[in-house]
Amino acid sequence: MNVIKFFKIDFIRSKSQSKLFPFFAILTTLMALKFDSPIWSIFYLCFFAIILSTTPFSMQTISNSGFLNMLPASSYSRVAGRYLFAVFMSIIAIIFGGISIAVSYFVNHNLPNNLASLSVLSLAVSIIANSVQYVIFFSIGNIKSKQLMAIIQLIPAFAVFYGVSYLSDYIKAHSDAGLQWINWSLNHLNFIALVTFILSILTLFISLGISNLIVCKKDYMNA
Repeated sequence: MNVIKFFKIDFIRSKSQSKLFPFFAILTTLMALKFDSPIWSIFYLCFFAIILSTTPFSMQTISNSGFLNMLPASSYSRVAGRYLFAVFMSIIAIIFGGISIAVSYFVNHNLPNNLASLSVLSLAVSIIANSVQYVIFFSIGNIKSKQLMAIIQLIPAFAVFYGVSYLSDYIKAHSDAGLQWINWSLNHLNFIALVTFILSILTLFISLGISNLIVCKKDYMNA
């Protein structure tokens, strides 16, 4: 139950930023309608979710961190509550992406192939990115400079974004090999999505464990 309580605290902290989700969903829907590529709605919303998931860290100050540490709960509850927030943001991105695709289908009657597999793959990549960046943020701790914090917040999300863009450019530059890779990926997309999702769950729990050790060590040093 304490995990849920800390999840709620992080959600309340991020409430004002979370209100941007519907606006961003509308924007991605309009882009999907214009370019007739609805699956990109999910990709862009997951990209936004990765950025938004860092909000509890940017909203956290030294004073309220001390207050949270005084609450009757273990360090694991505090850390797990924050990871639950990240997973929640990723799921919300998939839900809004599904709504965007439904709108696109209603207007253009265009439904992406392998929608379920691509949705699971997007969710898995989002969870992996959030898990890794949370380890980094828990390691860094509180940062007084908001400008520096804003820059650090954007690094993981843009790393994923430009990583996908680089892969796309690489495939185009190596047309024959790229075409073979695309065909293989499409033929094994369900398997790729399943393996990536399992990997995301493993990454989530490993990162949760590492983050918990980091917080326990900091609590011990500050005791």
